[in-house]
Amino acid sequence: MLTIVQLLLLMLGATLLLPALMLMGECLLGAIPPRRRLAADSPIGSQTGRPSVDVLIPAHNEATVLARTIRSIQTQLLPSDRLLVVADNCTDSTASLARSMGTDVIEREDDAKRAKGYAIATGLDFLQVQSRDVLIMIDADCKVAPGSITILAKQAIAQQAPVQACYEMPLHRTPESNSPENTDSKTSGSETWNAVSAFAVKVKNQVRPLGLSRLGFGCALTGSGMAFPSQLARHPNWASDNIVEDMKTSYDLMIAGHTPTYCPHAIVTADLPRLRQDAMEQRKRWEHGHLQTLVTQVPRLITQSVIQFRPSLMIAAIDLLIPPLSLFVQLWLVALATTAIATVVLAIGWWPLGLIAAAGTGLFIAIFVAWLTHGRTLLSPGNLCTIPLYVLSKFPMYVAAVFHRQQEWKRTVRESESTACT
Repeated sequence: MLTIVQLLLLMLGATLLLPALMLMGECLLGAIPPRRRLAADSPIGSQTGRPSVDVLIPAHNEATVLARTIRSIQTQLLPSDRLLVVADNCTDSTASLARSMGTDVIEREDDAKRAKGYAIATGLDFLQVQSRDVLIMIDADCKVAPGSITILAKQAIAQQAPVQACYEMPLHRTPESNSPENTDSKTSGSETWNAVSAFAVKVKNQVRPLGLSRLGFGCALTGSGMAFPSQLARHPNWASDNIVEDMKTSYDLMIAGHTPTYCPHAIVTADLPRLRQDAMEQRKRWEHGHLQTLVTQVPRLITQSVIQFRPSLMIAAIDLLIPPLSLFVQLWLVALATTAIATVVLAIGWWPLGLIAAAGTGLFIAIFVAWLTHGRTLLSPGNLCTIPLYVLSKFPMYVAAVFHRQQEWKRTVRESESTACT
């Protein structure tokens, strides 16, 4: 009996240790920020010799934010380029606004198929007639940094592979929180929660992909700022109701031999929801989708890694095994408590507890290094003390992932709409 318990706890420790070491390695290698600005006349930054591009924007009721997105793109387009907005099941002025700004527009109405993947598939059907060299997908609420379209297009053609831009979601603090008189104790709980959430997004979207790229491996797509050589854009099956279609598409492409690469010099930014309930809804969709993808794609990646003799697919599987940070911390705490009790009560030996402790060490080194190099502008040392509360606040979300998993795509409420409501 004791041997079986010890074996199970050893397996539990190994299951946590592997993704913890992977996360630690990614964060250590991604600790040094890349050079962000390129000279306009540099080979990669100049529009000279730039491939032609189609830019696709799927949009559902985005009239409040779409104009900013279109303007940030139009200033980077050449006469040979094309910009298409797919107004998907819209009930506002998204379509008319886009037309007034000189873009091509498709209006899609299908109440039975309401998801971003269907909008993308509709846009690709339209764009395949006289397609340009590169297709770039941008979410309707994102601002594209100057030069990013050129950088993405050149890298996609040079590598003949999908490319993922640096997808930032910076924290926008209120004037009160930035005032000299303000201290950590005066910062609102909601804003501190948003700061922790912004840090988690930065680790996932920037630190970890940068670390993987320095190891010589590709990364998963993050939903916006994605560029494809035109012949690859239609390779995945976009037309689905998957709530994290970008993750599923990433692994389809990897298995097919078209691994996405990370491009830190091309930058797209979007705003995190200001209100906590809106942010929780967005995180619920992301993290439920992540867990669903983990369960379905990890066995597939491992199997294909063996069949195709491709270690890169095994690395992708281990990377996908890393759960959302707050869930990872919760799992580790439960495993630590369970293993400690079993070690003392059943006297099964200290090896399982040692593995759990090693996993926790790797996890907290990863978080600390990421905060030290990328998160200090988001979280002060005092704010770090609120992370346990943030972790506990998300426990119901993970319970819901087991018993009431979100399966339908839901649009995130934008900051301007939240402000109007309040």
